[in-house]
Amino acid sequence: MIALLAPLAICAACSSSAPSSAEDGSSEITIPSCFFGTTWDPMEGAQLFTTTSQAVYDPLIMVTAEGVDPQPWLAESFEISEDGYTISFKLREDVDFVDGTHFDAAGLEKYLDALFASETFVWKPRVVDQFGAEATATGEYTLDIVMSKQPVSYQWLWQFGLTPIASPAIVDDPSLVHDEPVGSGPYLIEEFVPDVSVTYERNPDYWNAEKFPYDRVTIQACADPVAMLNAVKSGQLDVAEVTIPLAQEAQGSGLKVTEGPGNVGTMYISDHNGTQVPALGDPRVREAMALAFDREAILQATNLGFGSASSQQFAEGQASYIEGADDRYAYDLDRAKELMAEAGYADGFSVTIPTMATAGTFLDTTNLEPIVQTSLAEIGIDVTYEPYSGESINYLQEVTKTNRYPIYLVNMPQTNWIVMFDENWGPYENAELQELIRRSREGDPDEQAVAYQEIGQFLLDENWYIAFSRPSSTLVSVPEVDIQIDGAYTNPKLFQYTPAG
Repeated sequence: MIALLAPLAICAACSSSAPSSAEDGSSEITIPSCFFGTTWDPMEGAQLFTTTSQAVYDPLIMVTAEGVDPQPWLAESFEISEDGYTISFKLREDVDFVDGTHFDAAGLEKYLDALFASETFVWKPRVVDQFGAEATATGEYTLDIVMSKQPVSYQWLWQFGLTPIASPAIVDDPSLVHDEPVGSGPYLIEEFVPDVSVTYERNPDYWNAEKFPYDRVTIQACADPVAMLNAVKSGQLDVAEVTIPLAQEAQGSGLKVTEGPGNVGTMYISDHNGTQVPALGDPRVREAMALAFDREAILQATNLGFGSASSQQFAEGQASYIEGADDRYAYDLDRAKELMAEAGYADGFSVTIPTMATAGTFLDTTNLEPIVQTSLAEIGIDVTYEPYSGESINYLQEVTKTNRYPIYLVNMPQTNWIVMFDENWGPYENAELQELIRRSREGDPDEQAVAYQEIGQFLLDENWYIAFSRPSSTLVSVPEVDIQIDGAYTNPKLFQYTPAG
């Protein structure tokens, strides 16, 4: 459903013109995207994770990052019932889709009924099937979504906030959305070059125009970081995500650098019951492993100090982040060796870990392998790697569904930890954690928040997930552009690119 586009063509001789203002005083911005939707049809996979779709579709509610409260969008307001099973929306009355269809509750019900039934709706497993969600218009501009299986959770709000709302006319005539979007978004397509770029012009009838400061937006297919940095320097791009060394080079060139959360290098001990490797079932051994990582040195060596050293996989702002626990397992090799001896493993033990070589994706573990092997060798644990014997798409699910291997390495995007507690990923074979996961899905939002905190504390105490690398990701931009990063989320929304000042 998402395709990686062809690399951006770089013209070294191009002169700087970004972000530019046209002769008529209008402003424009050019940004890259490595993820373009292969369809404009939400029934067939279009969704608001991609910037290309954000330009032409609106959600009912806007969630910019985990830990950030959802904001009304096409819904003027919303309220969750006391039992948590109904979310009631009051819709805006001043919105029209680009095909002229007026936005109201009857049309929204018709659209959501079709979307929720579509097997190719991206969020169907987590928004519809898991919760038993069903939409019902309750007035001209009011609509309820009722859950029959479990109450509304933050997870549901997060995924639903990535759901594009299209004209109900596409239900009767799907061909309307085959070649162009039929949404209510801030921009209209001016030019589309498949696998290269999309250029948008402002939608003159958009209801929330002040939120989007640029009159013209061009989204180009991304290239490798060096090429994208050169494109920013030459004026072909206004923004690019680059590596830390390139970010330092960018600063030296007078460009602006914005830090965001990167992927969390984590070791998941799936055999925490000690079925395959008895030593891993001893909490003293797992604590020793957590103490064996010199996180400050790792951060400096791998990311030149950009990022943070933390003992927990959750980032500040996430529901399961434990305040004050970042140094819970600060590097202490002497104590780690003492714990190994107390557990009866002074001479260590051996363990086999699978590796994933999927370059360019967060599943690629090659950067983590030497860190783990060297750190654990200091306390006598001999690590042997073998290539993962399975489809790469199944790797992350296997991390929580099986213990085929006793340990897995994960480069997890910080915003994605929440899915680890989705029933589509579990279940975990632990009654206490299962109960916490159940509570995180049920009850009112305050009760869910408490459960998420207890999940974070449980995992921190038990050392099932040992986090050892929390680098930053870095976005560079021309000085005239500001980028807002919310919470544990690096990928800015389109409206979070703004003129400086």
